[in-house]
Amino acid sequence: MTIQLKNRSARIVAISFDHTDWGILPRKILPRFLQATQQAEWELDEQQAAEIKELISQHLWSKLLDYLAYRERSCAECRHWLQRQHCHPALAEELINRAQSLNYLNDERFGKLYIESLLGKQKSPREIRMKLFERGLDASMVQQLITSCIRQNNVRENMEELIRKHMHKYYSLSSNKRKEKVLNFMVRKGYSFDEVSRIFNALEAEGKQTD
Repeated sequence: MTIQLKNRSARIVAISFDHTDWGILPRKILPRFLQATQQAEWELDEQQAAEIKELISQHLWSKLLDYLAYRERSCAECRHWLQRQHCHPALAEELINRAQSLNYLNDERFGKLYIESLLGKQKSPREIRMKLFERGLDASMVQQLITSCIRQNNVRENMEELIRKHMHKYYSLSSNKRKEKVLNFMVRKGYSFDEVSRIFNALEAEGKQTD
């Protein structure tokens, strides 16, 4: 078996076995015979290869824990991150499974927290659905989360707040022009045209009553 080393930085090397990416290691923890050489390729026996693979696994596990400690992640995010570390797919799945078994990684928990964050930013259900897909959650998980986490009351409150904000923004325009601006903005965000129109009309009537 051969090992190939490629510098990623002054301190980090990407490691391949038989020209297949396996992962990264700090140069300082490479076996001594590899630290001292400028060669890009070496012949290894099976035991040497196994020892280096174990070092890579330990190093990437530690790095993955740091990545997970920063904020909640999805499995797909971790998979993509490991790919950027030149991690072999089999090793990536092993590390992800290990994180899941320890409950460090949980797509359902991630999805619920992410939805809560997006609702706080007044994202529409359509925007939330798209962002969950972007984070790599599968269709059945996304539908389950949308159904369980998004309440119509919350959606309507967000719609009313956004509509009020944009009615105020375009206060100097005529009623029809103001409505057109608000409707265009809300529909682009994924809200229903009819629902936005109803809420706009109700809020405008409410405003006229208080004037």
